[in-house]
Amino acid sequence: MQMEIDNLFESAMRGHWDHIVQTFESNPMSQEAKITKSEDTAPHIAAASGHSDVVCRLVETMGENASNILKIQNNGGNTALILLQHLGT
Repeated sequence: MQMEIDNLFESAMRGHWDHIVQTFESNPMSQEAKITKSEDTAPHIAAASGHSDVVCRLVETMGENASNILKIQNNGGNTALILLQHLGT
């Protein structure tokens, strides 16, 4: 799992969102992975980068689990949706 987390982090930092969508689809456990030291998930990073379209794509892959995953907070107590709200996207 650590290798997959590292791959998610690298993909997010490089803006390779298609790879992250594919990973979310093939391995639902990756959807909950906290991939930064501040405990951000891939949706957190997409939101903080202003990619609301990517957040929507990631949510679509989550299916029924989306509401639980979107409740995940980072170390700052923020969810991905809160980050989107702060950025006004």
